[in-house]
Amino acid sequence: TLIKDIQTLISSRDVRSYAADALIKAPVPCFTQVTLTVNKMTGDADPDIAGIKTAILEVINQTDFYGRLDGSKIISVVHNYLTSNMSISALDMLGRIRKPNGGTQYLRSSDALIVADQPEDMVTAKTVQFFSELADVTINVASTIPVAA
Repeated sequence: TLIKDIQTLISSRDVRSYAADALIKAPVPCFTQVTLTVNKMTGDADPDIAGIKTAILEVINQTDFYGRLDGSKIISVVHNYLTSNMSISALDMLGRIRKPNGGTQYLRSSDALIVADQPEDMVTAKTVQFFSELADVTINVASTIPVAA
């Protein structure tokens, strides 16, 4: 309904240009999944998994229209929840772009999800928005850091 409200505002006589029409559209969604592993020492307490997931969701869902989601931003917020003995590995990001024509395009990377410029399909850095929800974030915890003897 917000898009309808914006369209109404932009189309009103007080706002719109008399020489042009403006069409407001919803963003092209890129549904995003993230998986990573937190490595810790045996005996160390697990990190706040719920907090990590929420922080990752904030990064994804607040990424502006510039056509990329960087893994470094995700890793940065996760580090806020780790102790000095913990580390992150196996970052995997998967994006599924649902094109306006009904087609689907997949993006996968451990570095950055980058939207390819496809204006004929209305898929560009300025039209795609990253979306995620709690069920799309998987945090594995592994006791893989050896304890010093």
